[in-house]
Amino acid sequence: DERRNLLDRTGGPEHPATTLPQLLTTAAAHNRTAPAVTYEDHHLSYEQLDTASSQLARILIAEGIGTEDTVAIALPRSLEAILAIWATTKTGAAFLPIDPNYPKDRITHMLSDSRAALGVTTTEHATTLPEPLPWLLIDTPDLETRCTTMDSGPITDTDRLRPLHTTNTAYLLYTSGSTGTPKGVVVTHQGLANLAAEQHERFTITPDSRTLAVASPSFDASVFELLLAAGSG
Repeated sequence: DERRNLLDRTGGPEHPATTLPQLLTTAAAHNRTAPAVTYEDHHLSYEQLDTASSQLARILIAEGIGTEDTVAIALPRSLEAILAIWATTKTGAAFLPIDPNYPKDRITHMLSDSRAALGVTTTEHATTLPEPLPWLLIDTPDLETRCTTMDSGPITDTDRLRPLHTTNTAYLLYTSGSTGTPKGVVVTHQGLANLAAEQHERFTITPDSRTLAVASPSFDASVFELLLAAGSG
């Protein structure tokens, strides 16, 4: 009876799979003037975040970054980290969040094991990060000037080096390594829409809510927090 009771049950209809950049673009379209990210006294609206990330994405594409490439984002919780994630996912590439305070040996392993093609960080952390991976310094005047010359319109497969599908890798996270060498876990885009919808329903998040980014950038809960906010506009 118990077995039959379980086998006869089905959940509600699932949400169609969509890519992370599509989820973020939908969030930005809901209310473009609404605040998207607040950090200390700094704020970015959804419109500012959307346009700035498109400009940065075009720079990444010009650097040869596309679908199934990996971009290491070595930034603490900040406006820059959210911007870098939005820009990377728009290119179709997977993002690899790295806590810049991690030991250098661990960061070196993550970069080499993931075969990261490029890194994004700030001048504050650039001197402590391993070489020879090329690092794009997101806070330099040169990059800011270069961004202003880029088109801020939506990124589509026409702009990408390779098409993006829900079966492609969205991000890559590493285990703690408490039982040995840290192992990379590849996550595709396929389940993200359902995760965002479930969080929206379960936690009754509305566009007037504020969610906190409290998890380490290298912990999978950081992605939950991003979808918790963006998934509800």
